[in-house]
Amino acid sequence: MPRAHRPPVRDAAGPGLDAAAAGRRRQPPDHHRRRPPPERWQVGALLVLVAIAFEPVTGNVEEGQVNLVLLGLSGIWFWAWARGRWWGGVALGAAIAIKLIQGPVALLVLWRRRWAMLAAAAASGLIMWLVGAPQYLFEYLFRVLPAVSAGTGFFENHSPGGTITRLFDPNTFIAVRGSPGGARALTAVIAVAVLIVTFAVVRATRDRSLEAAAVVAATPLIATYSWGTHLVLLLLPMLVLIAWSLPRRDWLVMALVATSWILIGPVHKLLQALLVTGYADVAVLRILAEAGVVGIALLWIATLVAVRRSAHRLDPADQHGAEKEEHDGARKDDAVPAVTVRAV
Repeated sequence: MPRAHRPPVRDAAGPGLDAAAAGRRRQPPDHHRRRPPPERWQVGALLVLVAIAFEPVTGNVEEGQVNLVLLGLSGIWFWAWARGRWWGGVALGAAIAIKLIQGPVALLVLWRRRWAMLAAAAASGLIMWLVGAPQYLFEYLFRVLPAVSAGTGFFENHSPGGTITRLFDPNTFIAVRGSPGGARALTAVIAVAVLIVTFAVVRATRDRSLEAAAVVAATPLIATYSWGTHLVLLLLPMLVLIAWSLPRRDWLVMALVATSWILIGPVHKLLQALLVTGYADVAVLRILAEAGVVGIALLWIATLVAVRRSAHRLDPADQHGAEKEEHDGARKDDAVPAVTVRAV
């Protein structure tokens, strides 16, 4: 008896298997998967190493400067600012009373209308001026302050005013004297431009830590002079940016901070060593002298990049989150249907 013809068996599981294969193809390879962020103790250890190895820190210790006290007061103000506490103004006012280089930070307090903190800063600074050394207050306001505001092209001045003065009068490289009128005017224009750009960028963010870091990083670009030991105050924005960028793996910000750290620290130390040994190539010395202002500018740019990415959710962490949501959505859409097997 002839065998009955059987139709070919159709693989009913084919579409399901194809969908599963497509889902597997969309899975990122193992070497592309993001590693977990560094532990908090690892970030903390890095911050400590960055701080103690920073050349302006050792410079202040060796020279017995008061700038480390200012750094501590700046840290107290920053702690209070990030948490919305008014009492940080006491530390800010004390720091400004000691050295006016931190004066631009008060503009942030005014900009954000933190009136209680502003009043505390004004009261603290005024009390320190009147109680600390009232006999020198008149001399400081009417003799010392105008002389300091005149700027200088001395190689230790890392502000834009120092660079501009050295361009106008190269002989000021090794002489502490006031800047020419044209250099002062151009320095003032740059200071105003830095202020406008900084506040135009920070107004869009709600991250108090980053906006504070941006204003502190801008202060040496606004001041008429910024000695090498003054730059220890830039540790605050450096540490803030490192703590912000490491978990997000924002390598651009990290690279800018690292380059700034090198230019302000080791490169400036190299300049000092060459001057002590009597190195005579003025062109090389001039290039090394401008490394400081370049490092300050890079740090300022790094803060603005971080603020902008944080405000507009453009940092790598947010981008990774968006990609993960998209990938999870694709996996959900490609869910493998139930596989039916036809009995033969």
